[in-house]
Amino acid sequence: MFEDLSLWPVGDGALSHARARLGIAPLRRFFHDQAQEIRPAPSFRGLRVWSLDGTMLSMPDTPDNRRVFGRLKASRGRAAFPQLKMVALQDVDSRRLRDMTWRLWNMPERPMAVPLLRHLQEGDLVLADRGFYAAWFFEKDREGGGHFLGRVPDVVQLKASPGTSRKSGDYLAWIEGLEALPKELWHRNNSRGVLTKHRTARLQVRVIEYRRKGFRRVRLVTSLLTPSISPREWVLQYHRRWEIELALDEVKTHQSGTAQGTPKTLFRSHTARNVMQEAYALAATYNLIRGMMAKAAQRRGLDSDKISFVDTLRAITHMLPRMRGARAELLGRLYRQL
Repeated sequence: MFEDLSLWPVGDGALSHARARLGIAPLRRFFHDQAQEIRPAPSFRGLRVWSLDGTMLSMPDTPDNRRVFGRLKASRGRAAFPQLKMVALQDVDSRRLRDMTWRLWNMPERPMAVPLLRHLQEGDLVLADRGFYAAWFFEKDREGGGHFLGRVPDVVQLKASPGTSRKSGDYLAWIEGLEALPKELWHRNNSRGVLTKHRTARLQVRVIEYRRKGFRRVRLVTSLLTPSISPREWVLQYHRRWEIELALDEVKTHQSGTAQGTPKTLFRSHTARNVMQEAYALAATYNLIRGMMAKAAQRRGLDSDKISFVDTLRAITHMLPRMRGARAELLGRLYRQL
């Protein structure tokens, strides 16, 4: 009965057709359902610590990807590959991604990050690089009850509030800036008839200045004015922001690499629809790996950042064939062994 059965019953395009039938929605739902379970414990003065950052993700240079995503401008024309911009909110302790927004390469990061702030509440502290510095952005963070710790760009001038001194490197200041209003909120000034398209955001912050030998001066601002937290604590806490840089490197360099070497682009899909499907799958898989590392660390009484991400990938690669061939009643034991 098998004489006429081909040795290759599945064609080369079968996987692509199956992905097209699946679509984006199940992967997006899987990521969000999984991310809702990320509830970090307080790790700094009773606060849960999060981090914000953005990155560019490349994909194959195909007509559909170029049409939808475009290629960013470079000094000699356009970049070699279409790219997608991602901004992520990360649980600093486990490095898992709580949520993400995706936009075209030319979209500014601050507006992309605004929807992510809805996850922050009383008892949360978000770490942000100088690219996110803006009074209106920090004000939106405070609306949910969360606090922020961010770096100040070098061009920004800060004036110490009365009763505090810049010479100490630890003082209070007011920051302010304009926020563009939605068109439906534009209004005319009654006295002059000028159309108002912006509003002024203003809030008080604590400023911490420090300098490492051989480096430029760094200024940090935080909405938490509690004097009992020392400047050194704030400086050390801010440097935990690098956890999200390490997470993005793990996704882009190690998780997306192949056994034969790193591919030319992060994504492999030739259509925009499949790129987004792949994006959610990539993020969900990263969270699964990092979640397993956190459980392993907890069982051993370790910090999860003491476990190698690369070694974890190797361990998973070696265990998968055993799990595929195992009886269902053995899977729990194999998972604990992993």
